[in-house]
Amino acid sequence: MELDRTTLYQAVLARDRRFDGWFYVGVTSTGIYCRPVCAVRTPQERNCRFFDTQAAAEKAGFRPCLRCRPELAPGLGVLDVSQRLAHAAAALIDEGFLAGADMAALARRVGVSERHLRRIFLTEFGVSPVEYAQTQRLLLAKRLLTDTRMDLGDIAYASGFGSVRRFNALFLNRYRLAPGRFRQALESPTGEAPGGVVRFELAYRPPYAWDAVLGFLGHRLIEGVEQIAERAYARVLTFDGPTGICTGRVEVRDVPARSAIAITMQTTLAPVVPAVLGAMRRVFDLNCRPDIVDPALGELAADMPGLRVPGAVDGFEIAVRAVIGQQISVPHARKILAKFADAFGRRLDGDLTSNPDSNPDSNPDSNPDSNPDSNPDS
Repeated sequence: MELDRTTLYQAVLARDRRFDGWFYVGVTSTGIYCRPVCAVRTPQERNCRFFDTQAAAEKAGFRPCLRCRPELAPGLGVLDVSQRLAHAAAALIDEGFLAGADMAALARRVGVSERHLRRIFLTEFGVSPVEYAQTQRLLLAKRLLTDTRMDLGDIAYASGFGSVRRFNALFLNRYRLAPGRFRQALESPTGEAPGGVVRFELAYRPPYAWDAVLGFLGHRLIEGVEQIAERAYARVLTFDGPTGICTGRVEVRDVPARSAIAITMQTTLAPVVPAVLGAMRRVFDLNCRPDIVDPALGELAADMPGLRVPGAVDGFEIAVRAVIGQQISVPHARKILAKFADAFGRRLDGDLTSNPDSNPDSNPDSNPDSNPDSNPDS
């Protein structure tokens, strides 16, 4: 990002949400880095260092702020081809790709050589893919320690660490507190509620036309897979986890007071938290920049600021929807997609928004291996 220190510091002074996620400020007097919207007392400019990414700030020796929590910042849009490739690789890392694959596999996935990926990644983010992945794992672990009551061992594996010992060592080295001590230093976690569910928040840049997005999704709901009730969106998700297939329900609500969406998921999805959060970020287009989009739309956005382009859980789902939707009307497409999900999905008993603490049972007649790399609308 080509901005001078004066502009960046003015954004920090104003706590301008348009810059949230675009840069981070490290405070040399405290050794902590923050989002530009952090509510703590603004540091003096001479004590500020500015970084494009969380990984770059941590590589420079700064620790994440416990108040603004940099891991909750919204994502970025992308521009040229190299940036698109680097951000595509980063998105895969964010969703846990390197937990079960190596750099060569990541490079093949984005369609470039491993050497070229390392070069464009370093140019874009200021760190190597491995350093970036390590930071994302630690930030996710910090988030799980803060927002859930999950055991430390479960947090280590859900964050992508191969062993608890490795997790403890890296966490202590980076944040100067062992994971257990870090949790003890916090207030009691509130993210996990009775009934086997875990709650997270994902930030967006306001405004957000929530009702318009729900209207779009509601017109295309797949029976048995998705549901909208009381201004909340619920659906079933299935992902390949570290030890097998993970299936569970998620519910998403808007929290406009915090410029975020609240995601409640069953603990059966805990091993694939990065994938779930990444999917919901795509579905609700959280990386959108309304400060750019709304002026470009002009009068079209005047009555409904904060319009988004809703996405899908993954490429397979959006491809299936597109192919079927091209041939017939939306109501007929929904019926076919419901049959598709019923035939190949993993069945859960009960209503989508009821019994959140129930454990999902796999359907013995289903074929979960029909598409192991995606979520087939179920």
